[in-house]
Amino acid sequence: MGQSLHRRGHDLDLGAVALQDVGVPVAVEYVENAIALGAGYVVTKGTAFPELAQRFVNDTLDERYQLGMTRLFKYPPANTRIKLPAEVERVRVSEAELNRSARLDWKKINEQRGAYLERWNKEVLATG
Repeated sequence: MGQSLHRRGHDLDLGAVALQDVGVPVAVEYVENAIALGAGYVVTKGTAFPELAQRFVNDTLDERYQLGMTRLFKYPPANTRIKLPAEVERVRVSEAELNRSARLDWKKINEQRGAYLERWNKEVLATG
C-alpha cells in the first residue's frame, strides 16, 4: 500500500480526483504526444437566437461559472486566467502539460471521417 498509482494520459481522470479526495495515493500524468480533446460550444450559422447563443458561450467562460464547475466536477477550467483556490488547483492543466500533447490535423481527419466511421462500424460494432 506504500506505492502510488499513476494514470498516464492526457485526460484528467476524474476517477483519480475522486480517489485523491478520499486519500488514495493516485496521480494523473500528462505524457508526451498524448491526445488532448476538449469540449466546447459552437454557435451555428443561421441560428434563430444568435445573441442568446453567444451570451451562453460567454457565460460559460465567466470566472464565477468556471470556478463553480471546477469545484463541482473537479474539471479544469478553460479560462486559464482564473485563480483557483488551493483545494482545486490540482486539477488545472498547465501550459507545459498542454504543450506536450499531440496536435491533431482536424482538416485531414475530417476528410477521412466517412471512411473512419465505416471502418469503426465494420470492425468494432460489426454492423457493416
